[in-house]
Amino acid sequence: MSDADAWKAFIEEITPYVSPNWLKYAVDHGDQSWVRLISLVDVQNMLTAPQIVEKIAATMADLAVKRPDEARGWEMLHAEATERRHMVLNRIDELVPNLLSPELHQLYLRSATPVPNMEM
Repeated sequence: MSDADAWKAFIEEITPYVSPNWLKYAVDHGDQSWVRLISLVDVQNMLTAPQIVEKIAATMADLAVKRPDEARGWEMLHAEATERRHMVLNRIDELVPNLLSPELHQLYLRSATPVPNMEM
């Protein structure tokens, strides 16, 4: 797979997790190595924090304290969303060496946000 094809495949994979603005810059300027580096650090940083669906599900589970079946449903949604986010973070780690030069990969490793413990 060519460098451009690898980037395009990554963009397709990450699209559900990024903003339209992030996507526009990554698509329009992803052929530039520094843009790739910054884009990868940025998306990795975004995904180290819980996303909106996780926050809503956790809050709704807390609010459903007197309705245990409903609370369990929200807890399951939270766990599934968290697991998907962690899978994407792992996937980014797998793909980064193929998307960046060795020099920029080292900069990515220095710049990426430490990933919190991913145990649920």
